[in-house]
Amino acid sequence: VVFIIYFKINGEMTIIYLSFLATCLLKLCSCLEWSDLKLPSNHISIYFNNNPSLKQKCKESQSCPYKNYLDDGTSCWGYENGCSKGNAYSNFSCPGHHKGWVESKEEQLSTFYKQGDFGFVEEHRHHLRPYCIKSQDVSCKPFQIDIGDSTLHCSEHVQFCHGRNIMIDFRDLKSRKEPVRYHTDVLKPGQIGGKCGLNKGLLNKNLDLISALQSWGPELRNIVALNESVHRGSNLCDVWVSKPAIVTKLDASVSMYHHFCDFLNLYISQHVNNSDEYAFTTDTQASRRVCFENVVFPLLPRMIFGLYYNTPIIWGCENSGLFHAFSHYMLHRIGIPEREETEKKLHVTFLSRQTKYRRILNEETLLNALRKDGRFIVRKWTDILIGIHGSGLTHLLFLPDWAVIIELYDCGDPNCYQDLARLRGVKYLSWLEEDKIFPEDQGHHPDLGAHEKFTNYSFDKDAFVRLVRKAANLVKQHSEWKKLLKRTPKDEL
Repeated sequence: VVFIIYFKINGEMTIIYLSFLATCLLKLCSCLEWSDLKLPSNHISIYFNNNPSLKQKCKESQSCPYKNYLDDGTSCWGYENGCSKGNAYSNFSCPGHHKGWVESKEEQLSTFYKQGDFGFVEEHRHHLRPYCIKSQDVSCKPFQIDIGDSTLHCSEHVQFCHGRNIMIDFRDLKSRKEPVRYHTDVLKPGQIGGKCGLNKGLLNKNLDLISALQSWGPELRNIVALNESVHRGSNLCDVWVSKPAIVTKLDASVSMYHHFCDFLNLYISQHVNNSDEYAFTTDTQASRRVCFENVVFPLLPRMIFGLYYNTPIIWGCENSGLFHAFSHYMLHRIGIPEREETEKKLHVTFLSRQTKYRRILNEETLLNALRKDGRFIVRKWTDILIGIHGSGLTHLLFLPDWAVIIELYDCGDPNCYQDLARLRGVKYLSWLEEDKIFPEDQGHHPDLGAHEKFTNYSFDKDAFVRLVRKAANLVKQHSEWKKLLKRTPKDEL
């Protein structure tokens, strides 16, 4: 289920885009059809444990198909109160050395959990504070309000916020001639507000990250306390949005790497919020004042110490439960079936770039070498993903747990996809035989001159096959691959 509100100015989509990642964790309305609950099987028990009223409805409903998931009353994501480590979704580990980041293995594990797992969610939930509430309300309970009264609760640096009965005035956008993506002046003072007591001291203290995609500071520095209630029929509202909505600011959609920062952070934000269903509309709202009964301003794609852009991931750790859950949820929601069969050959996906730079000049030679090997096949499934440095490697987020990614050459940026692979929990390999990689020239960055990312490459085919064989051995050693083979006993490697 999705809610999309967007504005087009000179063909540029700006300011508000609402996600399709809606029913993953969130409480559903009373009109729920059980078929709407489209979750991976290993998420369902946790969902019901986080939504006890819906769990009770399922118990009482003759049509609920999820009764087999109701007896598990202990499974949890990890950030819930009372969630023990043994019942948590995550199964991350730190088999490698921390390289001086911390002083002990215990501290290494704790750091990774907070940086790149559900501990990241826990931190944001823990730091939610009331920024705008009824003057007499000091309970920090955002939902216990009168009709028309407003609330706004945010985490530190106003990186995540949840509001009730909030008005946003978009009328000026109609006259804006220039594209406003990445602008910090989309709203002016007074163009966002609610009827509540504004904690200006707390707000000003957290307006320290005024950048388009680091926080909601550029917008919320303009919030005002209104004298009039924000409700359906109010003179403040040209449009009343009664269904819960997510308002977000997009990163560069031309790059899969950056665009999936949007989707991952929308998913994480649902965990931080962990309430309510989100709906869908594509109405253009420029030139109107839009009032939201229930609105979330989610985590953004380029936060300082955010996920996964700008993420300082401690060395030696891998397999984030948060990234694992995101991967399986996305694949389930878009209808990609789980792998139920295998063949004698490992499946290889080779990313072929058609861009000006970072093309693999002897691509066909490398592929023919794999075809002749006899143990590999290039087909629909992916056990080994191969490509040179580029956003197409972001597909590693959706590889099966046993898969291996080969970044043929990192082009001077060694941590980008290595860290992403560690977070997802798939093995990462890169080119080691430096004397067997052949750049076309020194590179031609438009401003910096010679640059590794701005040229093309050839690779020695024998060294290439050796690297793929190494990846194949890692696949065959993985416990999940062995389980797959047991489900298909006729297949052999």
